[in-house]
Amino acid sequence: MLMSSVSPEVNSCRSWLSLRSSARLNKAKDRLW
Repeated sequence: MLMSSVSPEVNSCRSWLSLRSSARLNKAKDRLW
């Protein structure tokens, strides 16, 4: 992937953000279903 060249700090930040967004999506799904 292109992100492999990015510094680990940015990588961890991106993964943390994606985790947060996915958790938010899961909460929304629980509300919908």
